[in-house]
Amino acid sequence: MQQIRSFFLFLKFHFLKILFTFGATLFFLLALFPFSDLSDVISVQISKATQGQIFVQFETLGISLFPDTGLNLTNLSVETPAFGPLNVDELTFFPSIPGLIFQTPSGRMKLRGILKGDLDVALTPGKKTDLGNSTLNVRLQGQSIVLNDLGRIANLPISFNGQLDLTLSGFAEPTFAEQPEVEVELKIDRLEIPPSTLESQMGPISLPDLRISKLELKGRLTGGRFNIEKGTLGAAQDDISGTIKGGVSLTFQNRGGGLNIIPGSYNIESDLIMSTSFEARAKSPLSFVFLLLDNYKSTAANGTRYAFKATGSGPQSPPSLSALR
Repeated sequence: MQQIRSFFLFLKFHFLKILFTFGATLFFLLALFPFSDLSDVISVQISKATQGQIFVQFETLGISLFPDTGLNLTNLSVETPAFGPLNVDELTFFPSIPGLIFQTPSGRMKLRGILKGDLDVALTPGKKTDLGNSTLNVRLQGQSIVLNDLGRIANLPISFNGQLDLTLSGFAEPTFAEQPEVEVELKIDRLEIPPSTLESQMGPISLPDLRISKLELKGRLTGGRFNIEKGTLGAAQDDISGTIKGGVSLTFQNRGGGLNIIPGSYNIESDLIMSTSFEARAKSPLSFVFLLLDNYKSTAANGTRYAFKATGSGPQSPPSLSALR
């Protein structure tokens, strides 16, 4: 008992010295440890763990303790078979300590220089669903994302130019056994689509160049359907301007560890004005589109107004058109 008592007395009188020693040791270990040399080791381990499906490389790796515990990587590059090389100037990850203890994916992540823009992501534990499944609260904010780089990464059939600002907030069940509930706001400035050719079931379709100064969209994803609450595009001097609203079915499925988004039925109301110059460029290559819309057009001050409602059972089925009321 005397030895135990002496031990605790020793801790009491030398606690600050012990704390300083451990703190200084930890500080110098973190400051002097060659984290940058881990790049090749981590790249090899990730490649092995994913059977060569994901290749990650970075220039420097650092760890911060104050004010928040975080991990910092610079000049990060990620390659997968699903998309081309994705480069990030700087990635900082702040994990949640309770999330690490209870093995719940949560924390904050900041990506600077991704697609020439910035992206902030936050995950926190959410409420349980009516079926008893745990969810994650998700908030994502993207600023000045370059559409041309985004289209390249997503392997889109046509290219887009412009800058995207995006905000997503809501909750999702990690395995997508239940559909997510998410609020969506996006804004695209200086949207441009250069002349391009799109492959379709009817053969190649030549698309004219298109310029729209801005596009704003606000909607909500709920119950497997994305409802457009507000959609505006263009201004009076643009190739196309007007409003859209409606919705489209989007089913999220987790297949083989990957996320699939399956579009379904849609119901879109469009009230658009096409400029005279755009109609002149588009009528020849898109004559079948103008033929379908011929019954829903009227004269506008700076072009032609097309007001119609399009419904369909899916992206592969032809739309059913009716006059917008």
